[in-house]
Amino acid sequence: MPGLNESKWLVLWRKFALSALGIMCPEILLSMGASQWVGARQCVKDFASLASPPRPVNDPESQTTTNATDPVSEKGMDGEVIDLPKAFYIDMGGFRVKPKDADSFPANGKDIYWLVKEGYVRQPLFKRSTMIDEKNKVDYLLRIITILQISYFTIGVIARWVQHLFVTTAELTTFSFVFCSIL
Repeated sequence: MPGLNESKWLVLWRKFALSALGIMCPEILLSMGASQWVGARQCVKDFASLASPPRPVNDPESQTTTNATDPVSEKGMDGEVIDLPKAFYIDMGGFRVKPKDADSFPANGKDIYWLVKEGYVRQPLFKRSTMIDEKNKVDYLLRIITILQISYFTIGVIARWVQHLFVTTAELTTFSFVFCSIL
């Protein structure tokens, strides 16, 4: 998630850098994604362990409060289930912690879990189920174009293989990435 005061140019530069990294070293992006997936699954397990009735906040004058980048409820757990999309949102810094004597900072799943477990803050509740969906900025037209390109490429490689024509090493590598991505 972009920082509070980051310019659009910095966000665009970061996207460009990640795209270039994906072209040059796709295994690094794969390992980053796998690491985030493992972290989100652990976040789901951690919050599931707190499924008992909510613990009251220790002290109304506590040194730490939460300040979400999106609206959250002021209530306790109320049976809220943290599923994988919500865990990804929490883990990517979707909530900010604002200590009384310091600037706010994005907190990951481990930070929020510890604060909730120790009773410093209540578990964040998502007011709307679409709150995360609103953050999805990928255009559906772009998704359709990507699916068409992948389909055209895949059909072309398979057709040439069936006709016993040559398939280059780069095409085989690309085909294997497409195949693994679909799986």
